[in-house]
Formats: sequence, C-alpha cells, structure tokens
Amino acid sequence: EQELLCGPLWCAVAPPAPAVPAAWVEWCRAMPAFADFVGPVEIRWVGKEEDGQRGLFSTRSVKAGELLLVGAPIAQAEASGPPMIAAMRRACTVSGRAWRQLRSLADGTPRRYESP
Repeated sequence: EQELLCGPLWCAVAPPAPAVPAAWVEWCRAMPAFADFVGPVEIRWVGKEEDGQRGLFSTRSVKAGELLLVGAPIAQAEASGPPMIAAMRRACTVSGRAWRQLRSLADGTPRRYESP
C-alpha cells in the first residue's frame, strides 16, 4: 500500500446538491451543469445572406477527435411542437443565458412566433 503525503486519494464523486429555497428550484435547473466551449469554429452564411442559410465552419485545420463545440441544451421536452415551445419559454423566463442563446439562433429577420 502506498503512503500518501497529502491526504486521502481523490474520488470522482459528485458533492451532494445544496439545499435551495423552493422559489430558486426552477432557476437552479436552468443553470448549466458544465461550461460552454467554442473551439476553432464560426457560423457563416452559406451562399447569399438573403437565402437565410448558415453553417458551422472550422477556422483552421482540425485533428480527428478534437473538441469543437460544447453547449448545454436550452430546453428539453417530451415532444417537439407545443411542448418544446412551452419548455423554451419557461427556460427563457428564468435564465438570461437561455434567452440570449435562443435569440442568437435567429437569422435576424424580425418575426413574431405564437404558440398554437
């Protein structure tokens, strides 16, 4: 057995979740469990801007297996359509981060989306 000079071995066990007031639960759920990461990529228009198509492009040569992009989901729902719209609206009411990310996905054309 190896003798340690600085304490016990580190175990990769998540710490217990801290108790939060009931009013904060929704807000805490909206917090990401990990940091977002943007590697050597950028979003550019594909063809003409008026065609409204964008794509994700690398800004340099990348190696196989290199991390390019990590992002937490804005919202989750059991189905697309109205349930997803409701989940995104809830996320945007409790998280400025979710609102900014959802807004950044827009193509810049002013639109008003209504739920059915």
